[in-house]
Amino acid sequence: MNKWLILISVFFTSNTFAQATPSDVVDMTQSSNSAKIKVTSPKDKKEDETDQSNSDSKKRIEKIEVTGSYIRRIDTEGPSPLVTIDKEDFEVAGIDTVNDYMKEDPLFNGSTDSGDRAGYFNFRGQHAGSSLILLNGIRMPKLGGPGRGFYNGVQSISTNVLERVEILKDGSSALYGSDAQTGVINFITKKDYDGAEFATRINMPEIGVGLQQNHNISFGKNYNKGNWLASVQYTEQQAYTELDIGNNFTGDYRPLGTSGSSQINNESSNKFENNCTNGSKKCSTDSRGQDFVRDRNQSIGTLLTGRYDISSDLNITMLGMYNQRIRNDVGLPNAIGFNKVNRNQLKTAQIGSQKLTSNSTSPNDLFSLNFYPNDEVGLRVVDVVQDSYTAQSKIEGYFADTWTWNVSGGYAYSIENRNHRNGLVNMDSVTQKLGQGFDPSNLGQNSGALGDSRVQGVESYEASMTSARLLTTGELFDFRNLWSTGGPMSLAVGAEGQWETTNDNHDQILIDSNLNETFAENQFGSRSVSSAFVELVSYPLDSLEVQMAGRYDSYSDVGDTFNPKLALGWRPSNKVLIRGSWGTTFTAPSVRNLIQRDEPGFEDYAFCTPEQIAADSCEDKNLEVTRYRDPNLTNETGVNYNIGTVIQPTKNWTFTIDQWNFEGKNTIAALGSAYESIYETAGEEGLNAAGVTLIKNTDGEITGANIPFVVNQGELVTRGIDLDISFNSKIKLFGKVLNSNLGTRHSHTVVRKSQSSPVSAPYSYGDLEWKNTTSASLSTRIHSVRLAARSAGGNTGSRYSTDSHSEYDFTYGYTTSWSGRFSLGVKNLVNRRPPTNRNSDFIDFTRDRDTYAFQPLGRRYWAGYKQSF
Repeated sequence: MNKWLILISVFFTSNTFAQATPSDVVDMTQSSNSAKIKVTSPKDKKEDETDQSNSDSKKRIEKIEVTGSYIRRIDTEGPSPLVTIDKEDFEVAGIDTVNDYMKEDPLFNGSTDSGDRAGYFNFRGQHAGSSLILLNGIRMPKLGGPGRGFYNGVQSISTNVLERVEILKDGSSALYGSDAQTGVINFITKKDYDGAEFATRINMPEIGVGLQQNHNISFGKNYNKGNWLASVQYTEQQAYTELDIGNNFTGDYRPLGTSGSSQINNESSNKFENNCTNGSKKCSTDSRGQDFVRDRNQSIGTLLTGRYDISSDLNITMLGMYNQRIRNDVGLPNAIGFNKVNRNQLKTAQIGSQKLTSNSTSPNDLFSLNFYPNDEVGLRVVDVVQDSYTAQSKIEGYFADTWTWNVSGGYAYSIENRNHRNGLVNMDSVTQKLGQGFDPSNLGQNSGALGDSRVQGVESYEASMTSARLLTTGELFDFRNLWSTGGPMSLAVGAEGQWETTNDNHDQILIDSNLNETFAENQFGSRSVSSAFVELVSYPLDSLEVQMAGRYDSYSDVGDTFNPKLALGWRPSNKVLIRGSWGTTFTAPSVRNLIQRDEPGFEDYAFCTPEQIAADSCEDKNLEVTRYRDPNLTNETGVNYNIGTVIQPTKNWTFTIDQWNFEGKNTIAALGSAYESIYETAGEEGLNAAGVTLIKNTDGEITGANIPFVVNQGELVTRGIDLDISFNSKIKLFGKVLNSNLGTRHSHTVVRKSQSSPVSAPYSYGDLEWKNTTSASLSTRIHSVRLAARSAGGNTGSRYSTDSHSEYDFTYGYTTSWSGRFSLGVKNLVNRRPPTNRNSDFIDFTRDRDTYAFQPLGRRYWAGYKQSF
């Protein structure tokens, strides 16, 4: 899609949400097919409240709490930009998981389907740890596993239990504390449902792999004094590999045989030859058929919730939720390595194979050998089971007409068990077999040769979050009583406590054995957080809303922090809203980042001088590396500010534009290969400044390094523009009245600049500049039709660019006379393949690049049925 089409496309979408202030209430019932907007003046609003109060003094006006404020209101919008995704939006898009929706929504650059990071998402160009995840306004725990301790998974949340998802496109640490740097995503479950419902949907890719199915059932009942709801959902996603989707990055690799093949890497000093007879091609396995773009996984989610009115001034709400996700992690086994540095050293005299040692010059030479034991032990197979348990409760009361109080709490616990069934071998046993004549260069003829060296075991990661909150809100006074204009000034005051733990419970055999994969010792850590916050919302004028908030957090491990926020909403006329906000934000290091013990291991690095690079003599070396916890690790901090406007020239049109900015410092990150560029440009002093200490032998050769797990990386700046335009109207076509919806949602990143290390200069970074969803729909009481286009592309930095790409979707729905609804659709209607770019996280569909913005499955057909009783 070229830029002219993008400019034209901004006039069409079905997922655009009007913004409003209490000065002009916008009441919108959102769906992908229709949107109803009602604009009410402050005077009318006050009269409506008075009329309702007079008609029934005991019946209170229903107010709701929206994400971004603790103060309840009649309307759903404040001065900060808020997007609401309803349950109907999931249905009309033909998707089964929250993660799939994030892949398509313009606010998210992409999301991850496979591996340990499944459920990881990228919001506005930042990692998932910068966005706070809430469930019914209560914080969810961080995942416990290594490399995932900084973000919350969303894969465990079932779509059928959701009433809506509210996305605050604004930093809000002043209200919610840590992680709310770029936004807040609040998953809100169903609470008030009467009846029963069954729904099923099948999603079938045309290429014959990757089938998905989703089945759910719900029961609910309302009573005079409360209600209850129970729900169950089952989802299954079949696996697919790089070979299934036609990944063409084969390089110089030899074809994959029926049993696979070992990869041999020996130093030239040994000069042995293996029987790779494919000419100049390397003896490396083409593993596309074994590397899964998406693992096979199954999930089941259950919900039980209820509310009971103890009296007209007191009620209690309870919720319990259990989710289980099972997946199979299959791929090449980890390498078996012997070299001059690591603890698995071999002299030539210790090798029993004459073929491997025939060209060696000395029996005391240290033998260097590295291979993947694909033939010898078979593929790596890990069965992963994730269990998540959630319990929430809230007791709430009313007093003094406009005041409420509530005490709420939650407990969430997750455990991930990783059962290693194949792929791990005992290195001491391998050493013994090499001495007995085992020859790993005998490609394709070593089936099962290391079978009795195999080791099995379970690694387990646990995480929990307990929270309790006391909150009171109410009106202080009304500005109308002072100068006959404006509205109420409301106050929210609260205190909160959080207790977080993480715990490893691995089988001891994994820790004690000398394996071809390193497992750290079991670790346990915890923290407590005490917080107090205050929020003030006032309407000094009919056209002006002011929100001020501040929060103090005291962490048991990283100290104290205070974060303020100011937001303004001004409506110069009934058709225009101008809003802006400013606030400071922070993200605390995870418990895991603060408890990690030193972990020795071996890693490949190319610490090369500019002279070595110029002479083309720079090579990776397997170094003895000890990863350690940086004792100076501290909070990420930032400033988030936004300005925007909402224009409603008529009741049918809504134009929304928001310009957002984030300026962060001390970004927490694992730098990885960035240390190589630091050494190239700043030498050993630069590495020391980044926390790295090199280890050298007597000849000055680098043999090892001490490297921190994560560091405070440096600065990060992101800026962008969100544009939403919608048109909603009734039209008459062929004598029938139809609801029509046209519009677009567009998110455009203008700047993404960061430091690759604490000692590096900031540079532009990123490869997804813009993302757009455009749609048009027509509906009657019985029929509905929707066409949508999803596009992305652009270049946000100097490193690489991503070609633009568009996919088109079609959806049709039919409502029966017996309260049933059939729906069917096609994703990627014209079967366009995303452009493959190996340098792009969002387009490259390979195992190590799995955060992407499109599904690589091509055209997909889906059909569903929902029956209400």
